[in-house]
Amino acid sequence: TSAAVSLPSSPANGQTYFISANRTITALSVDAASGDSIAANSSPTELTASTTAPQGYKFICSKPTSTSACTWYRLQ
Repeated sequence: TSAAVSLPSSPANGQTYFISANRTITALSVDAASGDSIAANSSPTELTASTTAPQGYKFICSKPTSTSACTWYRLQ
């Protein structure tokens, strides 16, 4: 099973986003909104019970200033 997830546009600094599924995702694509980015090595490629925490993946937005672009970091 494959899935594509787009992280929210215009997120607030510190905003979190969770990704979970009730089945194994063997091809997972996670993309940031236009102008934002995902930190290096923070984008998962699959979602299975053997590689994730029970909640799936958690991302947090980091912005140096309120008008800056967001960089998403994976927390779990």
